[in-house]
Amino acid sequence: VVLNSNCEGVFRGKEKLPVGMYFIFLPSRNYFDILIDGSQKFSIENDTTDFLKNMRITGSIENQLFHDYQEMLSNASKEYKTLTEALEAAKGNEAKENEIKEKMKAIGQGVEQAYEKQKTQYPDQFFSKFLTATRDIDVPASITDQTERFYYYKAHYFDNFPLDYAPLIRTTLYQPKVEKYINNLCMQMPDSLIKETKWLIDKTRGNDELFRFMLVFFFNKYAKDENMYAENVYVEL
Repeated sequence: VVLNSNCEGVFRGKEKLPVGMYFIFLPSRNYFDILIDGSQKFSIENDTTDFLKNMRITGSIENQLFHDYQEMLSNASKEYKTLTEALEAAKGNEAKENEIKEKMKAIGQGVEQAYEKQKTQYPDQFFSKFLTATRDIDVPASITDQTERFYYYKAHYFDNFPLDYAPLIRTTLYQPKVEKYINNLCMQMPDSLIKETKWLIDKTRGNDELFRFMLVFFFNKYAKDENMYAENVYVEL
C-alpha cells in the first residue's frame, strides 16, 4: 500500500483475512502488530517515533484492548526494572529490601489481574485466547517427585494451547510450542517419535490448514535430521 500526501493508506479486499496476529511492515523495516478478528473495518493511526505511545485505534475493540494491554505491560516492565535497581542499591537494609519486594510483587499481581479481567470479560476474543496460549501450565506443589512432575507437565502441556485453534498459526507461538514438545518432552526414539508425531497430526485433522502445517513441518524436520532414528519417522510420515 502506497500512502497518499496525508500519510493515509487503505488495505481492502473482497474476502476477509483469516483471524490472527498481523503486522504493518514499513520500508524502514520497522513494524507494529495488529490483530485481525471477524470485524475488519477499522482504522489505525500511528507514528514511527514511538509505535506504542502514538497508536490511535478507531472501530476495533480488540485492537484497542491489545494496545492497552501492551502499554500496561510496558509500564509494568519499566517500573519493575527501576525497582530491581533500587533493590540492588538497598542491599543490607532489610526493611527497605522488603518494602521494594512487596512493590515488585504488587506489579506481578497487577499483570495477573489484567489477564484475568481480559479473559473473563472477553472469553471468545482471539486476543484472550492468544494471551492464554502464551501461559505455561503450573505443576501443583503437592506433586513433589521430579519424575511425576515431568509427566504431569507433559500431559498438561497443551492445556492452555488448543492445537486445533487455527488463528494461533498466525502468531509467533505455534511452531515453537510444537518444537519444544517434540524436542524436549518426548523420548528421541523412533517408536516414541512416531507415536507422538501422529498424535499431534491427528489433533489437527479437523482443520486443513493446521493439518497441512503439522504434517509438512514434521516431514521436513525428519527429512533433514541426521540422527539415525529420523529416517524411521520420515518413512512413517
